[in-house]
Amino acid sequence: MACQQYELYSAEEVAPRGREFTSVEEMQRFVDDLRETWWWKMRFPMVHRIEVGAAPKNGGGSVGGFFPDKGAGRVEMMKEAGHWCERILLHEISHVFAAAAYDSKAHDPQFARTYIDLVSLVMGEPAYTTLYNSFVDADIQFDYEPKPSPLERAKRMPQFSPASY
Repeated sequence: MACQQYELYSAEEVAPRGREFTSVEEMQRFVDDLRETWWWKMRFPMVHRIEVGAAPKNGGGSVGGFFPDKGAGRVEMMKEAGHWCERILLHEISHVFAAAAYDSKAHDPQFARTYIDLVSLVMGEPAYTTLYNSFVDADIQFDYEPKPSPLERAKRMPQFSPASY
């Protein structure tokens, strides 16, 4: 599938920005509070923590990534680009979650689905509907075949009986 990064950036601009943050510490508290939610524990148990930092002024913008060996993510938010708001922080957190749960690459359908689901859970139905409709209008791909759970994979394995040896 072709990269949909710039189309997604454009499509998300219609959604509300949500809460505005004034410090890295405030964003970190916000993320730490999210870590205690039922949906984080249920859907992303492999992500034990997400650390928030300020992106360098001369950097390319805000970023988020997952480090499997640590079971942790890191997001860097660029204040100078006006990124210290709830929606963009959720965008970067979605990079962490999608990489951890789906081995997502950048702005692929797994990331886009994780992002709109996270907006729904945190910002509510109006923000979700706005973002969802904008993604549909911009032809952002966000429907995908999720990876089966370990239990589902086990159920699909061939069954052997002792008589077959």
